[in-house]
Amino acid sequence: MHQALGKSTSYIIPNALKIANQEKEYVRKELETLAIQGKNVVCTDPKGELFGVTSKIFEKEGYDVKVFNLVNPEHSDGIDIFRFIEKEIDAQVFAQVVVSTTQNAGKKGEEFWQNTQENLLKALLLHIKFEVEDESKKNMRYLNSILASGDIKKIDEVFSHSKGITKIAYNIYAQASDTIKQSTITGLATKLQIFQLNEIAAITERNDIDFTDLNYKKMIIYCIMSDMDMTMSFLNSLFFSFLFIKTIRQADRNEDKKLKRHLCIFLDEFANIGQIPDFQQKLSTIRSRSISAVIVCQHIAGLKALYPDDVWQGLIGNCDIKVIMGTNDLLTAQYISETLRGCNC
Repeated sequence: MHQALGKSTSYIIPNALKIANQEKEYVRKELETLAIQGKNVVCTDPKGELFGVTSKIFEKEGYDVKVFNLVNPEHSDGIDIFRFIEKEIDAQVFAQVVVSTTQNAGKKGEEFWQNTQENLLKALLLHIKFEVEDESKKNMRYLNSILASGDIKKIDEVFSHSKGITKIAYNIYAQASDTIKQSTITGLATKLQIFQLNEIAAITERNDIDFTDLNYKKMIIYCIMSDMDMTMSFLNSLFFSFLFIKTIRQADRNEDKKLKRHLCIFLDEFANIGQIPDFQQKLSTIRSRSISAVIVCQHIAGLKALYPDDVWQGLIGNCDIKVIMGTNDLLTAQYISETLRGCNC
């Protein structure tokens, strides 16, 4: 069963598994309409089906068609994730997304280790981005090689000449005992070991996909990600976290505070993307910037698990349009029933 929700021209769509094809047909038609209208699109495409049935249509309409493929990275366009970092807050978000998406939820003491790993990763990101002069080292492959040494003293030496925001970030990590430092290094290296794979390192270093192009260029990006293997889920989360950050930032730079070309973001298999920081706030503000979103997840429970407390309700509340295709999940059915009972329709 799936569910989708979104802001402005986006939707909430719970639907039973037996009519999953109906949902795909719905999304396909929406994409074709956007192509004809000349609007830009970024969409998740877990099985590559949407690319197969719509990419030629976008090509015919003059679009630059890009594919970020984590299932078959040898067929993927690249995106230089180090270019995501323009300022200190970007390094903070980057570290938060990577560590939180790969943590063991509910494990005792996990929050402590999450914080220490975030501090170290943030310091390394800032150091490599702003202090390392060799451009060939400004990537996650090099960062992971530092961690993979497992040497506390070597990592301390990396920051021996650091200053400013990099030194401040490092000092927070450096206050810990050697035992905690060692565990932090090992834990973070384990989470980033995927960058030891050449094909993953390669597609996160090339700059074939540039989010700033979405401001003016006719463009669609298909994000093909596994709906079974969560190994690279933090890359999904990084991609979409910075997609929102960069496009919002670009819109704010424009004179009218809008993207020059409307952008629609389709987030199918939403639960597999991982948590996007401050997503509720982003949904509530993107409309004025000529950005809309469509979110698809399997059920209310999945949405609550990803965005606990009352955040999931805030996400739904930011949806102007809700399309119900059906459900066989009791919790979802009860929520829909209670919502309809309370509306004036």
